Amino acid sequence: MMSPTQRTLAWFKKNEIPAGIVERWVAPAKRRIDLFGIADLVAIYPDAIVAVQVTSGSNHASHRKKILENDKAPLWLKHGRIELWSWSKRKVGKRSLWKPRVEEICIEDDTLSAIERDMPPKYYKMWNFILYNCKGGEYDGSLSDIAKGIEWTENGKKYPARSTVQTMLNWFINQKMIIASGGGQGRSLVVKNWEKYQGGKGAAPEMQKKVQKKGPDPTISKVLGYYISTVDVEYTPSSMTRKFIYPKVRKWGVETITDAMDEFVRRCDSNPKYEESNRYKGADFWFRFLCDEQVKLAKRRKENNSDDRIPRIRRSKKPTTQQRGREGSARELLEVQ
Repeated sequence: MMSPTQRTLAWFKKNEIPAGIVERWVAPAKRRIDLFGIADLVAIYPDAIVAVQVTSGSNHASHRKKILENDKAPLWLKHGRIELWSWSKRKVGKRSLWKPRVEEICIEDDTLSAIERDMPPKYYKMWNFILYNCKGGEYDGSLSDIAKGIEWTENGKKYPARSTVQTMLNWFINQKMIIASGGGQGRSLVVKNWEKYQGGKGAAPEMQKKVQKKGPDPTISKVLGYYISTVDVEYTPSSMTRKFIYPKVRKWGVETITDAMDEFVRRCDSNPKYEESNRYKGADFWFRFLCDEQVKLAKRRKENNSDDRIPRIRRSKKPTTQQRGREGSARELLEVQ
């Protein structure tokens, strides 16, 4: 059976990402020592050098804690990234396959608890909404108010339903993050440890600034929808897609990422070889390995006030070699005109 390290190396090799083992065997101690205590592997992504910690699925939380408590981690994050990969078997149809859980480690927000770091994007969106609209740690809105405040659209339908909001709220109550009293229009929610989110100042304006700065509304569905309509209309999101999008949206914001996608499409349209190598590998690949690079290129174009977009042909499906030839001819005609 392959070890988690071997599985991760195989994944990098398959996706043509240079990577190597940096942990070492210490004979006197009879154990392996990670590089700086945080890396089993180092991978060279197109936009960063990444320290990769690898483990089994059951040890994900303990390894994250180890990285967060390591004094070398903040130094590494100034110049690169840290990722935690944990492998476990998951049901895919009738089969059980080994799948990785990949988490990008961030230490910039020291107010986030371990529970908050593990929140699914929609739960984090709801948590931010409640924090932002609290007065002195108390929120008096209804379930409908919360549903409107965190609304998203999938496949043309608006979500969430009131029942979904109630399910999410029950989760926060069970985690002892919120205390609820009353019901219907008289519902009142009290945020536990309210002062923790005020930076010690205890006033709503300071909290609002902190929430806006540290926990922006991700709107994952909007970003994913823009990727599908602009980059690859045939792409089908995987179970991991939103987890890859989430940290990028927190880091850059929705508008910057959509600009980066436009820049990527512009580059693909002008360079068929680059398009063939990168365009149809999926959103997981794009957000993990190409997003930061395209953001920098898009910002550079904006700074230079160069918005000479190359006219691009919207595609309903992945182009064949023959179709690419026809599109090349069409582009030449556009340039002549």
